[in-house]
Amino acid sequence: MLKRKLLAFVVAFTLVFSAMATGLAFNYVVSPGTTTTTTTNTVFGAPGQQQPSDYTVVFEKNTTKIGDTITLSIKVLDKDGKVVTDKKVLEAIYTGAGGLKITADPRVLVFDTNGNKTIDPQDGSLKEATTSQVVYYDSNPITTIKILPNADVTGFVVAAPSFTSWGLTTATGAVPFYVANYGKVELSGATSITVDSKSYTVSYDALYLAGVTPSVTYLSGNANPLETYPETALITIPGADYGSNNPAKAVLTEDGKTLAVIPLTGTGADVNNDGILDGYKVVLPPMSAGHNYVLTVYARVNYYNWNTNTILSYYATGSVNITPQAAKFELIAPSDKVLAAGIDDPVTFTLNDKLPKGNTKADNANLIVDFAKFVRFTVLKSDNKTVAPVDYVDSAKNIKNGQWYMVTDDGLKAVSLNNNNVVLGTAIAGTYDKDSGKITIKANIPNGYYLKVEGAYTDYVGNGYEVGNPSLKDLGFEKTFVIANLQAKPGTFTMEPSTINANEYRNVKFTVKDVHGNPVPGAKITFNAAIVYLGGTGSTATASNVTNIVETGDDGTVTATLFSAFPTTIMASVSVPVEKSPITLTVNPSQQTGATVVFTIGSDKYTVNGVEKTMDAVPYVKDGRTLVPARYIADAINAQSYYDQDTKVVTFVKGDTIVKFTLGSNKMQVIKNGVVVATQTMETKATTLDASGKDVGRTFILARYLAEAFGYKVDWDAANQTVTIH
Repeated sequence: MLKRKLLAFVVAFTLVFSAMATGLAFNYVVSPGTTTTTTTNTVFGAPGQQQPSDYTVVFEKNTTKIGDTITLSIKVLDKDGKVVTDKKVLEAIYTGAGGLKITADPRVLVFDTNGNKTIDPQDGSLKEATTSQVVYYDSNPITTIKILPNADVTGFVVAAPSFTSWGLTTATGAVPFYVANYGKVELSGATSITVDSKSYTVSYDALYLAGVTPSVTYLSGNANPLETYPETALITIPGADYGSNNPAKAVLTEDGKTLAVIPLTGTGADVNNDGILDGYKVVLPPMSAGHNYVLTVYARVNYYNWNTNTILSYYATGSVNITPQAAKFELIAPSDKVLAAGIDDPVTFTLNDKLPKGNTKADNANLIVDFAKFVRFTVLKSDNKTVAPVDYVDSAKNIKNGQWYMVTDDGLKAVSLNNNNVVLGTAIAGTYDKDSGKITIKANIPNGYYLKVEGAYTDYVGNGYEVGNPSLKDLGFEKTFVIANLQAKPGTFTMEPSTINANEYRNVKFTVKDVHGNPVPGAKITFNAAIVYLGGTGSTATASNVTNIVETGDDGTVTATLFSAFPTTIMASVSVPVEKSPITLTVNPSQQTGATVVFTIGSDKYTVNGVEKTMDAVPYVKDGRTLVPARYIADAINAQSYYDQDTKVVTFVKGDTIVKFTLGSNKMQVIKNGVVVATQTMETKATTLDASGKDVGRTFILARYLAEAFGYKVDWDAANQTVTIH
C-alpha cells in the first residue's frame, strides 16, 4: 500500500470576530456603559462566505485521514445546517450550470483501477468526478462511474448506475477510494440555482484531512475563556495562510452539539504589531463552566513536499479542547441562603471577575468586545422552574422580573432594545457600591417561591437573544452563571401568654420575626373580634378605642390589652407569611374568687388565704390612715395593675371594674363597663414614698378605697396592727 510520511509544518496565524450557529446573528454591546449602542450583525456561513448561502453542498463525511477508505457521498444543507431532501433543489444543483463536480490533487484519492484488489503505484488516482464521468490521472475517463443521485434520492454519491429517477439514473454501488496522500479535494458547481422561479445561492465545501493541531490564545490575558464572556481569541493553525482569502472556518461544539460555526477567512491579524500575521483573530461565543467544548478548525494549509521539492496545500482539520473558567462571585446576604417571604429582604453579592489585560479596548487594543457585568433576577414558582406571574422582584417596583440589568458605577441599569439599539435605563439608586463592588436589591418574594439570581458578561438583550429572537435560547446561546437560588420561607408568629381569663383585662405580647430571626416591624395583627382596648387597661370602652387590629413596632412586637366578658376562642392572624397563622388565644372562664388578705404594719410579710408571702415594700400608717403597697393588694384579689409613666396614673382592673389613682393626688376614679361611676376624694394622696419619706418606686394607697371599689371589705386590728381585706 502506498505510504506517505506526514511532514511537520510551521504556522502563524490570527483571527477576527464572530460566533453563532449557521445563519444566526451574534451581536454585542459595542461600547458598554453608553446610553445607546447600535448593534451590528456578523453571520456565520460556509468558508469564505460573509453571508451564508441559501444552500451548501458538502461531503456527508467531510473529515478523513491518511489510510482511510472512503466513499464520496454528498449532501445539501440549508442555512440552518439541516439536510435538504427537496427533489427540486437537489435536481437544480445536480443539473445546474457547469454541473456538480469533485476535483482532487494527484495521488490523494486512489482507486484500484488495475483490479488487483490492492492499492499500488500502478493504480489511478481521482482527478475529477462529474455527473457524466470520472477522470483519473494518467488514465482515460470512465463513464460507467459518475456522480449520481443516491438510491433514496436524498443526496449524491460517486457510484455505478442503477435505476432511473427524475429521468436520471441513480446510484447502485458507491466507489471506494483509498486516502493515500495529503492534497485538496473540492466540490464545485453552480453558485446560483432557480427553483419555482426563485433564485437561490449555493456554496461548496471540501474534504478535510485530519492531522493539524490548532491552538487558542485568549487576548484578554485569561488562560482559559471566562464563562459567559465573549473572549477575543487568536486561533493558530500550523501551515495556514492567514493573509489569504482561502476558505477557513472553526466549529465549536458543546457537549457534542454544534454551538457555533465561525468563519475564519479574512480574519488574519498581527496582534504583536511586528508585521507578521499571527493567526485568526475572532470572538468566541459565550460558554459555560462545567460543559465540554471542542473547537475544530477546517482550513487550507500548506506543507512542503520533500519528494517534489514543492509547497503543496490541502484542506486540513484538527481539534482542541476548551475548558472555560468559572465566574467568581460571592453571596453576602442572606447569609443563610433563604429569603424572608412576603417582606423586603436585602440580597447582596459581588461579581469579582476582571480581565488581566484591562476590561476595555482603551486598555487592551486587542479586545473586540469590552468586558461588562450583567445581572438578572427571576422569580420562580415553588417548582423552582416555572417563571412566576409577578411583574417585579421588589416592593418598590424597581427590578422587573426576568429583566437584564447592566452593572454601572451609578447603579443597575435595565437593558432593552429600541429599533435594534441597545438602550440602558436610568440607574437604580442604592443598587451598586463601586468601592466595595456590592450589588444589592431588596427582594420581596411570595412564600415558597424562589429568586434566581444570575450573572453574565454578555449583553443578551443587545444580542437579540431575548427581544430579537427568543427561540435562540433553546439553541443554548444564552449562557449565564447562577449566583444564588433562594427560596422564600415564612417567619414566626408567637404570643405570650396564650390564655387569659374572662372578665379580666390582660396584656398579651405578640412577636413577629422573619425566617432569619429578625424582628418584622409594621406587621398587622388582626383578631376575629374587637377585643383590643387601645387606651390600655384603664381606658373607657368606646367605638373609637376598641379595635381588632394592632401593628408591630420596630422591635417586631406589640403588646395588646385584651378583654373578653365570656370564655371564648380568639383567632389572631398576621399580615406577613409565617409558619402558623392564625394562632389561637384561649379565654378561660372567669377566675374571680373571694380572698382574705392580711397585711401587718411595718412587716414585709403578708398572707393570702393563710399562705404567707413576701413584699419588697412595707405597709405603714400616716395621719391615722393605713397605706399599703398597691401591687400586692391587686395580686391578692386577682386584679391587673398598670402604671403610665407619662400621666403618673396607676390603674387596677378586675372584671368589668377599673380603678384609677394618680400619684401626688387624692382623687380616685371608678369605672364599670366603660362608664365612670364614682370619683372619690381620699384623705391621703397616692405616693411612692415609704414611712421614712424615701421614694422606693412602689405605689402606696389607702387600702380601703381600692379594696372596696372591687367589692371587698377592710378591717383594722389596732392591737395587732393588721389590715384584713376580705
